[in-house]
Amino acid sequence: MLALPFFGLLCGIIEIGMIYVVATTLEDATDSAARQIRTGQLQTAGNSTAAKFVNTICTQMSWLGSN
Repeated sequence: MLALPFFGLLCGIIEIGMIYVVATTLEDATDSAARQIRTGQLQTAGNSTAAKFVNTICTQMSWLGSN
């Protein structure tokens, strides 16, 4: 009788934890790419387009897998 609510709560806790990890990783990747823009590293490397910005963020989040 108590197993169903327990496992439902356990799955909810795991899901919230995964959401937190992904959100933190995305925030860190965006901060890192923005820092490269502010310091001029992205511009001096050439090809400073929006696609390069997206590619920088995506490479830092590669542990999530490919889309």
